[in-house]
Amino acid sequence: MSEFLPASDRAQLQTPTSQSVLQPQRGPIILVLGILALTTIPFLGAIAWALGQKDLRRMKQGLMDPSGKDLTFVGKILGTVATFKDGFLLSLVLGALLSHTWDSLGMIVAALPLLIIIEVALTIILVMEIRSKSKG
Repeated sequence: MSEFLPASDRAQLQTPTSQSVLQPQRGPIILVLGILALTTIPFLGAIAWALGQKDLRRMKQGLMDPSGKDLTFVGKILGTVATFKDGFLLSLVLGALLSHTWDSLGMIVAALPLLIIIEVALTIILVMEIRSKSKG
C-alpha cells in the first residue's frame, strides 16, 4: 500500500519520528516483585523474571524508556533467583511427601538457612556488579 503514496509520505512511514512516544519503564515494579518473591511471596519470581526480560528487550529495541534499566535488571535477576529457589524448595517438599518420611522435612528446615545465605550472597554480588557498571 505504501507504493501508492508520494515519496515524502513513504519516507515518513519508514523512519520513526522524533516525537515517537516511548513506553514508560516499570523498573520499580519489577524490582519490588523480585524482592517480594525472594523474601515473602513464593512464585512471584517468575512474573518478575518474565516482565524484566520483556522490558529489557523493549529497552534495547528503543521502544521503552531506558531510564529504569538498572532497576529492571536487578528485579529480573532477583526474580530468577527466587524462581530457582522456589523450584528447589518445591522439589524438596514433594520429595518428602512422596517418600512418606517426615524426616525429609527436617532436611528442608535445615536447608533454609543455607538458602538464605546464598540469596544474600547473590544479592550482594549483584549490587556490587551494578555499582561497578555505573561507575565505569
